[in-house]
Amino acid sequence: MDIFHAFDKAGIELDDISSVQRKASDKSWVVSFRKTEIKEYVTELPYISIAGVDVFVGDAVNRTVLVKIYEAPQEVPDSIVIGRLSAYGKVLSFPRDLLTSGIENGIRTARVRITRHIPSSIRILNEFINIWY
Repeated sequence: MDIFHAFDKAGIELDDISSVQRKASDKSWVVSFRKTEIKEYVTELPYISIAGVDVFVGDAVNRTVLVKIYEAPQEVPDSIVIGRLSAYGKVLSFPRDLLTSGIENGIRTARVRITRHIPSSIRILNEFINIWY
């Protein structure tokens, strides 16, 4: 029921959900929708809050992954990194990680609907940036 409440709070009509399935193999839930537009709307949300926990929403057909960007100099604008990642898929969100409130830890996290493999190291503005996903 928590899943239904979370989607309802996110503005999704319960009639738009066609199935909810538990995957014991990786302890995840698979939610299917009746309309492609609803699925696209949901996968573009940064997260859905289920029972007080912010949950990552991915797409099983169009592979959506969390991409961690390490060792990118603070001065490199997000737009440059997003542009570089766009060669590998659609960047859905791109926050900077925080150490504590208002203090960044230097790691950036992107949600990317990947269309091709992202190398573990890419060059941006003459700097090598490490990628993990």
